[in-house]
Amino acid sequence: MSTARRIVLALVLLGVLGLAGCALQFSEDSYPDESEVRDTLDSLETIEADVVTEQRSGGNATAISMHVVQNFDTGEFRVTVQSGPNRGTTMVSNGSRMWYYQPEQNVVRVIAVPDASGNVNRTVEMVAGMYDQLEDGDADGSVGISAAPTVPAAGTSAGSAQDLSIPLGENLSVESSGTEAVDGREARVIHLDAPADSGLVQNATYWIDREWHFPIRSRIGVQVGNDTTVATSTYRNVSYNPSFDGEQFTFDPPATARVVEGVNGTVGQYERYSALASATDRDVPEPSVPDDYEFETGQIQPAGDGQSITLIYSDGSDSFTVTKLAGVDSDLENGERIDVGSKPGRRVSVGANEAVVWTCGGNTYSVVGAGDTVSLHDVATSIGCQ
Repeated sequence: MSTARRIVLALVLLGVLGLAGCALQFSEDSYPDESEVRDTLDSLETIEADVVTEQRSGGNATAISMHVVQNFDTGEFRVTVQSGPNRGTTMVSNGSRMWYYQPEQNVVRVIAVPDASGNVNRTVEMVAGMYDQLEDGDADGSVGISAAPTVPAAGTSAGSAQDLSIPLGENLSVESSGTEAVDGREARVIHLDAPADSGLVQNATYWIDREWHFPIRSRIGVQVGNDTTVATSTYRNVSYNPSFDGEQFTFDPPATARVVEGVNGTVGQYERYSALASATDRDVPEPSVPDDYEFETGQIQPAGDGQSITLIYSDGSDSFTVTKLAGVDSDLENGERIDVGSKPGRRVSVGANEAVVWTCGGNTYSVVGAGDTVSLHDVATSIGCQ
């Protein structure tokens, strides 16, 4: 799977369980404000739906169908992949721990999940921001994909979906395209076009349920280098505020399954490099960085059968990110061919940033940043195969 398709698959699955809502009825030229959006969002406690996601990149197309049950108040959810890649995969969360079952490997990964309460605020800002932009062309913040539980694909991690947003403002084109029916529900269609240098997401269309203002369909265009991928997710058979029994959010691993728990199955955030390095048995990259840059934060999380190790360095205003997918060997197909030390690599554009990507010893590495204040290639070369 190409680098672009890996990133977009992570993007799509991050957006599957995003929230939005507002129950006010409004005229064609009037939109609810943030407080009204939040009021109805607060009344949306649970949802059940079949979510179908189609992804197209070049001449390739994939589709995945998932049954989703979620309690927004408690953070509990249950996701079952019904068809497509990872068919049979099941994820269940009780709000603090997630069981991720892969039937093909007969493995259950137990993952400590971070607090998802911020998802509500991000979605309120997203929907209210689009309404404000349509109303008077004046909005702050950004429109993007809310953080949410994901179905990890081999070689991907939630961290792959960084900077998946469109900044709101005068350079953003926001248009209302009227209303359309989505699986029998009336939805307002909002289309966004961003400047070419705004980020990974170049354009997006949302179909927002007119009663609940929940985004029941989204179409996202992402460009990495010269590779453009379009992903469309649609909610079908949607039920708002259904009642669930407690068994929906419990999971008993099959008796023969291997249960993986601990650092390989835990999302960890670290404010000190030494703490991160001590939390994993994998080698952590230690790049040479300019004198005015220092370690800001890091993260370890599952990625396929290995780990994603992310390090962020900053000088207080600019930053760059180093990522090592430990135990994940990727095919590099996009961008300009370069050498990273003695290893072949690629330089690709990633929205407003650029990235240097290479593989070594069964691991995949990347350095991502603006590239105008720090030589990403020099940083990559200093890492080599660490």
